[in-house]
Amino acid sequence: MKRILFAATAALALGAQVSYAGGFMLMEQSAAGIGRANAGAGVFGDDASSAWFNPAGMTLMQGKHFQAGTALGVIDAKYESKRGGASDNAFDGIVPVPFMHTTLQLTDSIWAGVSIAVPFGMQTKYKDSFDARDRGIFAKVQTIDVNPSLAFKVNDAFSVGVGVSAQYGSMELINGKTVQVTDTTTAKISTKVKGSDVAWGVNAGVMFTPREDMRFGLAWRSSVKHDLDGHLYTPSGTTDSTVPFKTPQTVILSGAWDINPQWTVAGTIRWSDWSVFKELTVNTRSGRNLATTKENWKDCYLFSVGADYRYSDEWTFRAGTAYETSTIREDKYRMTTVPDSSRLWLSVGATWHASKQLQCDVGYLFLHAIGSSPITESAESTQVIGDYKRTNVHMFGVQAMYSF
Repeated sequence: MKRILFAATAALALGAQVSYAGGFMLMEQSAAGIGRANAGAGVFGDDASSAWFNPAGMTLMQGKHFQAGTALGVIDAKYESKRGGASDNAFDGIVPVPFMHTTLQLTDSIWAGVSIAVPFGMQTKYKDSFDARDRGIFAKVQTIDVNPSLAFKVNDAFSVGVGVSAQYGSMELINGKTVQVTDTTTAKISTKVKGSDVAWGVNAGVMFTPREDMRFGLAWRSSVKHDLDGHLYTPSGTTDSTVPFKTPQTVILSGAWDINPQWTVAGTIRWSDWSVFKELTVNTRSGRNLATTKENWKDCYLFSVGADYRYSDEWTFRAGTAYETSTIREDKYRMTTVPDSSRLWLSVGATWHASKQLQCDVGYLFLHAIGSSPITESAESTQVIGDYKRTNVHMFGVQAMYSF
């Protein structure tokens, strides 16, 4: 029984590590943004998502606007075992990423906005017979962020914005492990942890408009410190637990240039402070440590470019591409629940102006992992037990915005 409890606790630490430290950071908070690989995020000025990406960009939105939509993600991660065991595909249906943004011009110089977004989220699932089950067989992470903000237009060239976030986070993680019960018998066990809480963060942004057809924005979003209180379920019983987790702070630098009435080009550079994850601990509510896992993640960067073409008063078409670096510093830290690697983004999208008040947007984003993503026997081992020869993500976005 002691062997089983020890193995279960170790499996929990590894599973929690990947779900949050390597868990997906989601930028898909706008279907229009999806269509241009989020180039110009916060300063493009064609929808209300500036309330989320850069509150200073709300000053581009005259009047009142309400926008709602969702992104639908499909993960295709094919794992191939190198030790003759069962392979599997990390796919568990379609994962929705809903969002809502509203902006309201209060005066000639003051705007208010509210965003409801899902900044982090993922869901992967493997069969119980999965060959690398001790490296994770199920992970579900959800966050919901309510982010009110204010923007001030200082003059025609400068705008500033600030906001505060109330963020709900929850997780459910399952790891499997094969343990030696006696000298001649083994047993497959599973460990599950569930937890949730609400925590707070802040964000701010500035926008510089050197001339009427050009704008640049710089936005910062703080980290949010969660203490995910819940329960640890092992074969030996249930224990109250808490998992401290700190989301990375981010900085986004964006620009957009209206070349002529038909064409706008844009770009974005995003930095995410994933190196904040030095280690992850799982504790009891009383503070007794159950497990500690070294993380050693590294910062992540995104570089994107995109363009919009206004075909007519009714239709706009767009496309974009991006390169995003991996959070994995060494292969031994990669988990099966998030087989992270550097990614190439390719996207297309369109806007239909149904009327002066209503616009509808669609976008498609294809994310392709560059190279293979090896899985090692453990975080302390360099022995490769399997590999992801193909890891792709398909994101479909749809939204509608009504202007009052």
